[in-house]
Amino acid sequence: YPLIEKPIPWEHQDGVSRFNTTGGYHTDWIREQKPMCRGYHYNTEFGQSTVDFLNTVSNTAWIVDHNVHEVSQILMDRQNGVGSFRTLREDPRLKQGMPAQIQALPTDHVDRRGWRHEQKLLHEAQKKDNQRAIRSITSVALAREFLARERFWLTWSCDYRGRAYAVQPWLQPHSTDSEKALLKFADGCKVDARAEWWCAQAVGAAYLGSRLNFQQRIQWTYDNK
Repeated sequence: YPLIEKPIPWEHQDGVSRFNTTGGYHTDWIREQKPMCRGYHYNTEFGQSTVDFLNTVSNTAWIVDHNVHEVSQILMDRQNGVGSFRTLREDPRLKQGMPAQIQALPTDHVDRRGWRHEQKLLHEAQKKDNQRAIRSITSVALAREFLARERFWLTWSCDYRGRAYAVQPWLQPHSTDSEKALLKFADGCKVDARAEWWCAQAVGAAYLGSRLNFQQRIQWTYDNK
């Protein structure tokens, strides 16, 4: 789960960072399982700049976007999947039962065996789709629990290369597009020139796709501002 209290800040320690368990969760035992550097055999040593960055993102508060959650719940109720957002569905062909003309055939008849094979494929396809829907269902249900929260936090750590990842597996910005859409920053900030540059490329990518380079996406945004 995301944290309802601000995470404990990381402290810099000399030596291998997979032994640094100073920050993150408030429970000592959980912090011992979630060190600053992920993995059990890497000897990466992170400096103060990494500590400062992890504390900055850990102190960034989040909220659930009520509008996106409402739309997600409507899609869930209607069993309408969109993109990475999957819902439980039931193929109506699985409810129809075996047709009378197929039942009249011998059990080893090629048509009867073919019908059973088609049913098997339908069951397998539905099972696979429903397994994919588990993440969407869980994220919407968890977001519902956090709707009333004015803010919540994620605690962050790095892999051996220094790439930062949220420790919590749910309601975090490295998840699917539909789950990321449920999140908003709890606090806004003034958009400076650098932030506008990033916003421009994001808008351009949303409209044009990611095949074009950064500068082309940015230019499209400004041309159509």
